[in-house]
Amino acid sequence: KQKAAGKKIAGKMSCYSKAKAKSTVLLSTDPCLAKAEAKFSSAINKAGLTTCPGLVGPIELLVDTCVNTLVADAGVAGQCPSAKAKASGKAASNELSCSSKNIGKPGTFAACHTKADGKLGSALTKAGACGAPDATIQADVHTCQTSIAGALSPTTSTNTTTTTSRTT
Repeated sequence: KQKAAGKKIAGKMSCYSKAKAKSTVLLSTDPCLAKAEAKFSSAINKAGLTTCPGLVGPIELLVDTCVNTLVADAGVAGQCPSAKAKASGKAASNELSCSSKNIGKPGTFAACHTKADGKLGSALTKAGACGAPDATIQADVHTCQTSIAGALSPTTSTNTTTTTSRTT
């Protein structure tokens, strides 16, 4: 579900990136956004409710909040905001992929996270100066990852056994 959330963010940010490059407004009814929504729904349904924690509604709210923040961070219109929108969406997807991998292979998050941060930093520098400062975009990507990963943390159960002995 973390990977699905990340792909939804990347998909929607790609739509916004294209709109920013053309200096057009992206309507909520745009087919590009609908495609990202459909892929997300399919992936969430495939993951199921019993094998993966997390309900669709709260996850969608977190993803949409993340997308709204990153869209605002990127800037209004033009090539620079377009590049920043695309880069931040891809980075959020990479970060969520890192936390997803860490569930199956604990201890892998730090290296993966560092690599994702490096890619985002390079892409933001290449995009140029526009929108929010690069450090703000990086922090917002991290906030997206931690909020979504936190909502989808695997649950663990602990069994306790008590033994009593009597001596006579």
